[in-house]
Amino acid sequence: MTWPWMIAFASLTVALLALTVVVTGHLREVSGLLERAEFQLSLASSALGGLGGLGQGERVRPFRVQGMDGEIVGSESLLSSPSVILFTEDSCEPCEELAPELEALELPDSVRLIVLHQGDVVPRVPSGSLLFRQIDRSASRAFHNVAAPQAFAIEPGGVVADRLIPISAQQIQGLASMLRKEVNTDTAQARAPQGS
Repeated sequence: MTWPWMIAFASLTVALLALTVVVTGHLREVSGLLERAEFQLSLASSALGGLGGLGQGERVRPFRVQGMDGEIVGSESLLSSPSVILFTEDSCEPCEELAPELEALELPDSVRLIVLHQGDVVPRVPSGSLLFRQIDRSASRAFHNVAAPQAFAIEPGGVVADRLIPISAQQIQGLASMLRKEVNTDTAQARAPQGS
């Protein structure tokens, strides 16, 4: 091999090493974005219909939210009775379309509507419902929620009974009615005399 060929081969080797270093650097820069995208895709693909969110029978992990008065509230107190949890966000067109119907919604006395909102704009909610702001998306993470609006029917103790992406207040009413029936059935069974 002659000198010119050896110099060309060495130059090509150095160029390939430099290109490898540059490509590796760029991959490290985008790895955080890729990891977040992979996490969201795994949540969506593992859920029914690709909606994201905990499934029926799964228990909600602890989370914290902020009341409109600034008080921090833990999930233990929020999930102690049957509740419909509704996730909403600012600049969410379906959330805005649902708001007028939501204001007129009347839930059974035994079921609470808890709205967990992400953003600065205060949504309209029915009287008697509870409104909280997510402070660090811990509630979304606890529910594995990636959609808004999304509603979860929660049994006492934080177990998911059902979930859906509501397009009408009647669907939220349906979740509440289902929870009320379960509470009434459990109460009737507890009161029934035990045979020996």
